[in-house]
Amino acid sequence: MITRATKITLSRLFLVPVLVVIALVTFKSHFLVAGLLYTFLAVTDGLDGYVARKTNTVSKLGKILDPLADKALSLATMVCILISGLIYPIEFAICAVVLIFIREIGITIMRQVLLKKGKVLSADKLGKFKTIFINISLPITYLAASLKYDFGYDGIGYEIFYWLAFSLFVIGFALTVISGVRYIYVNRKLLTNKEGETD
Repeated sequence: MITRATKITLSRLFLVPVLVVIALVTFKSHFLVAGLLYTFLAVTDGLDGYVARKTNTVSKLGKILDPLADKALSLATMVCILISGLIYPIEFAICAVVLIFIREIGITIMRQVLLKKGKVLSADKLGKFKTIFINISLPITYLAASLKYDFGYDGIGYEIFYWLAFSLFVIGFALTVISGVRYIYVNRKLLTNKEGETD
């Protein structure tokens, strides 16, 4: 039986392709709509977990789908932003997105493999901070793009929003790389089938 919390998670997951279409298909204010939808999905990230704990219906399926929905949202959005050329220089954008993609997929796979073995991959606080920085930077990137491409405004307001988003993204990228290395180091005993430490 699919719990209410899992239904919320599935709804978030199913809305990711909708966000991709909105971001890539050109229509009036599509960047603005994409940014608003991303913000909504990011803000409701903890809703499914809250409902699961409140109703005492925490499930294995939910534990698998929740991080999957989070990763799908951020990675799909970054790819869309990359395709649209909203972050430059493009060489940096490509390298950053590729490294973030490798880190997120790698950590997710490790977490699920260890979970099946009854082991818990230790959380890293830097990982939570990188999520916050990236979740703020991506919708601001879309807001800046909306000002420039939807409304034809590329003045000081656009510059402020763009460079704010870019700065937050760079910080989030740096934290992604650092936290990825820390994940592996802190959990090295688990990864080598020895007794590991957990938070």
